Amino acid sequence: MRHKVLRPMLADVLALGVSSTLSPTSAAQPSITTGPDDSASARANAEQEAIDNAAEAAATPAPGREDLEPAEPGFDDNTIDNDAGADWHATTDPEATITPGQMRSDTEDIPGGFTKEEADRAEVQEAAEQQAQQDRAANPLARALAAAPVNCTTYWPSPYKVCGAIREKYDAIGGPTSFLTWPKSDELGVPDGVGRRNEFVNGFIYWHPTTGAHPVTTHFSTVWARNGWEAGRLGYPTTDELGLSDGIGRKQSFQRGHIYGSLAGLASIEGLIYDKWVATGAEGGPLGYPTTDEASTPDGVGRFNRFVGGMLYWHPTHGAHP
Repeated sequence: MRHKVLRPMLADVLALGVSSTLSPTSAAQPSITTGPDDSASARANAEQEAIDNAAEAAATPAPGREDLEPAEPGFDDNTIDNDAGADWHATTDPEATITPGQMRSDTEDIPGGFTKEEADRAEVQEAAEQQAQQDRAANPLARALAAAPVNCTTYWPSPYKVCGAIREKYDAIGGPTSFLTWPKSDELGVPDGVGRRNEFVNGFIYWHPTTGAHPVTTHFSTVWARNGWEAGRLGYPTTDELGLSDGIGRKQSFQRGHIYGSLAGLASIEGLIYDKWVATGAEGGPLGYPTTDEASTPDGVGRFNRFVGGMLYWHPTHGAHP
């Protein structure tokens, strides 16, 4: 009889044990292990967040840059408005000598900050240039050359002449109707004895036999100047200033580097730091636009640039890394 009583009790204990094993409590649930896919997703999300932050920073104007126009050369942050010469035209029938009361300056406002004396001198020069062109066309021996443009040209009311390859570039971008507006110097040499330049109200055109002629706005020239102009780290310009596809930034390339601008600021970038920056996505990557020129680290060995989204350092032993 004793055995019959124990068997039901043992069965009840075993049933409780099996029930406990099959139905663990919530406290005993195993933790979920993060796999490689989850880690990659986290990295991708972090990188996208960095890219979004850099883009937002580039589109947020720095103090003093609130009213700039990214679609305009130099962000239209030049000496005078980029469109100041939009209505310019050459003098239709210039006077060959200064005749009081009959000069163009007597009937039209003089744009660009030039004086009446300068405007009248420019008109007389225009007359001489037009006469020279007519003489060439009338001479049978020179008829083959008549279609060629006169090498030097005056653009009223500026009395300064623009010549050769610089004049060709100036005419190609619109002459006084371009963002450069009017010339304010004759053609000048540069310290290396090789290149040539003209100064304009809103910038420069520099020419070198290797790189050709390219304009540099007054705004971009501030970065070029602090890097030593053509004799410095960047060298001569190799492209005109270009707007970038994001509608925010602008870029100009030089022999040994580049100048980039956004509403966050203007800076140069070069060498292996530039190469690494491009590899990370350039202005469209997590670093965004540069905000300082390349500089030396305190140890005198490394180099670095600041960007709207971070830093990029270079060392001769370790290479370039963001």
